[in-house]
Amino acid sequence: PDSIVEDVIKTWMGKAERHFADLGIDVHEQIYTLPEPWDALEQTVRTRQCLVGQVVCKSMLAQHPEAEVVFFQSGMLRLDDVVEGSFRAWDAIRLLPFGGGMKLVEMRGDVLRRCVDMGQNIPTDGGYLQRWGINLESGGIWLVNNQLLNDSLTYKVVTTDFLLEGRESEFDFLKSNPEVRPIDNKNSSIDLRVALVNYLKSKK
Repeated sequence: PDSIVEDVIKTWMGKAERHFADLGIDVHEQIYTLPEPWDALEQTVRTRQCLVGQVVCKSMLAQHPEAEVVFFQSGMLRLDDVVEGSFRAWDAIRLLPFGGGMKLVEMRGDVLRRCVDMGQNIPTDGGYLQRWGINLESGGIWLVNNQLLNDSLTYKVVTTDFLLEGRESEFDFLKSNPEVRPIDNKNSSIDLRVALVNYLKSKK
């Protein structure tokens, strides 16, 4: 029985390695050495802003450097562990097992406010948002680039296809929203895991 289980594991690992090789990822490659531990525990990533969330946001920003704001649903971070030392491509896959795409969009300020307010109001839920470029100050005030979030202005935002397609129930208002307009960009179809691997390799 043990040998049968081992054979099944090897078969599926082989399939996984070939799949990610097609995406340009060598799962065994050491891509980064962490200068400090990354707390990717579920109780951390789903309740507060954290280092690993910032790293993923910056990997998305690296694909769309013109963005003013980046956010994603914390539920896509599934490692539920504290990571130290060497970080392999396989660890990036463990962190973001479902992958998926991202898009650069123009988003009106009132919609952006609704997103970040919603993300803030559902701690412990997978819809809690990890974010970059928009900060919450005392009194519930949101700042973008140290300026008050303006409901009538339009912002360039990078977020996940998962949110934009309304697949996170609390964010279904984003689907087909006329105030959320995709911007043509050659990097819009890149997988989040590929973006993270490429970003970390650039920081070695």
